[in-house]
This record gives sequence, structure tokens and C-alpha cells, in this order.
Amino acid sequence: MFEEGIRGEILDTQESLPVHESIADVYAEEIRMLQLLTFDVWLESFRSLKRKDLNSWDLMLKEGELAVRDLPPLERFMLSADEFPFWFPPCDVRFLIRAVVEACGVNSVFQLDLSDVVSSGYYDIADRVAEDARVELTSDYPLNTKVIVLTEGMTDRRVLEASLGLFYPHLSDYYSFMDFDGANAPGGAGQLVNTVKAFAGAGIATAS
Repeated sequence: MFEEGIRGEILDTQESLPVHESIADVYAEEIRMLQLLTFDVWLESFRSLKRKDLNSWDLMLKEGELAVRDLPPLERFMLSADEFPFWFPPCDVRFLIRAVVEACGVNSVFQLDLSDVVSSGYYDIADRVAEDARVELTSDYPLNTKVIVLTEGMTDRRVLEASLGLFYPHLSDYYSFMDFDGANAPGGAGQLVNTVKAFAGAGIATAS
């Protein structure tokens, strides 16, 4: 997704290349930087910027300081982004949050400062922002909830669940398996068909 977005930005920039040579050089440099910006490179550069505690506004506020003056070109380019945060291509903001967590590590604190939007009147101090966001996400239910995996019996469930945890552990939290023990549910092909029909009748779209 990241690299597809970067390719789109390169194409858009190429199509916008101006005739005037001095401005064209700026666009050409932007294209060159974008071509260097793979996802792994973005992660490493963002990680480096966070270690230096630098943000976009520091390009002006701290221009004379060593940390900013001697920045590698790609890191300076990421700080100079005026359309997208750190030149992360436009997308669902959760992809950006996921990338930031990947870059900074699980022991970092991720905070969302709502001071500006509260003081500007977009939110009231008493608004339940996180809860409202979850409610909004449920309107796109299949995209934002676990995939329910239905199996014929307990053995199938154990094999599939263990295999998923072994080969794709980072995806395990996105799947839920039928709990035959906890639900005391019978197994068998006939019962599986009945369960699938019940799910379909209830409009559950995330079962497979």
C-alpha cells in the first residue's frame, strides 16, 4: 500500500513538471527523493527523526542547530512534507499509525493531542472521542472486525489456529475460531452447514 501510494505521487509529480527550469529542478529533486522512499527506508528514517526528537516545524525553528543543519537529505525531505505527514502517502490514517508503531517499538508511548481541535470548537472537552470513533468503525463492520473461522470439528480448529499462530503470528488477532469446548457445540459436517446458514441468516459477513 505504501509503495503503491509513493508510485502514485511520483506519477502525479511527473505530470505536473513545470516548463521553467528553476522550478523543474525542485520537482525533479522531489521525484528523486520519492524514488528512494521504500517502506523500510521510511521506517528507518522516521525512527532516526524520532531519536533526534525532530518534527516538521523544526525545519524553521531550529534551522541553525546542528541536529537540523546536518540532517541527511531524505530525513530533511520527510520533515519538509506539507501535504502528508512525513511523506507517508495518503491513506486510511490507521496505516500511518501502524507504521509509526513499527518504527518506534512497542515500548513507546503513542499520544494523540486533541488540544487544538478542542480549543477550536470541533470537540467538547466531555466528548467521548474514542468511543464515537469505534461506533463509526462498526458502520464498516467486515473491514474492522475479526474474521470468524468455522470448522467441522475441534481437531480442525486446533490445527488451523496453531498453524496461523506459527506461520502468521502477526495476523492471529484478526481471526476468531469456533470454541467447541466453551460453547459445548457439536461438530460434524451437518452441524457446520447449519451454523453457516444461521450466520448467513443473521447477516454476519465475516465468517469463512
